[in-house]
Amino acid sequence: MPLIEGTGGHHDAELSARLSARFTPRDDGRLGDALDGNRPIVIFERKMFETIQDSLERTFGPLGRRYANAMAEVEANRWSEVEWPSSLFGKWKKRVALISEEYQLRGIGSISKVNDGDEKIIRARRFVRTSLLAGALTASFEQLTESNHRMRWEDDRDNGAKIILEATDRPFFKPEEPTPTEGVKGSRPESELIHGAGITPEGVMMLEEVPSIILPSRFFDALITVLESLQEEGTAALTDSRCE
Repeated sequence: MPLIEGTGGHHDAELSARLSARFTPRDDGRLGDALDGNRPIVIFERKMFETIQDSLERTFGPLGRRYANAMAEVEANRWSEVEWPSSLFGKWKKRVALISEEYQLRGIGSISKVNDGDEKIIRARRFVRTSLLAGALTASFEQLTESNHRMRWEDDRDNGAKIILEATDRPFFKPEEPTPTEGVKGSRPESELIHGAGITPEGVMMLEEVPSIILPSRFFDALITVLESLQEEGTAALTDSRCE
């Protein structure tokens, strides 16, 4: 059976078909991302994910920089092998549109405007905390420009964000190419399938009529590594290199 079936409301048949083709069962029963070497993903109701973040910060304190850098590390794989639009006219706009569409499709945010230069000022709509969106966009623009960036961000009006990326002279390395999962595709019980996908007029990605987000499973591996480092007195967080 398909991952997504239409039930009305915000259902978009084209979006449902794209998600069904991209996020498919692995042989271990989890969902894999066909555009990221079939590595596993997790899908959250946005409200539930925010509750998890609140709980973590009650225990560990503010984690904005940790969220941002963990996101940047794992999203780099998604963009490292992308074939960027290379047309003679409008190349920059088409590349930015590709990035924006990816993160709107996954319920993270979208780009309204960005300049091309050593310092990039991004105006965006955010559907998660700005730190997560900043990390995701940093990864994409680093892979696009093949240069490392330092990021800063701030909330801008309702659901808006201003993200500033500044190119650095640190050596740039592409992440290792994901290894595709071999073998027969797995299956998932019908009760776990997601029915109905769509995007609201405000740009929010909905699954089963609920605002939702799609993240690589390894985001949580990176975050756990950071949280473990915070418990060791005098140990710097392993993923703070992109933040001021």
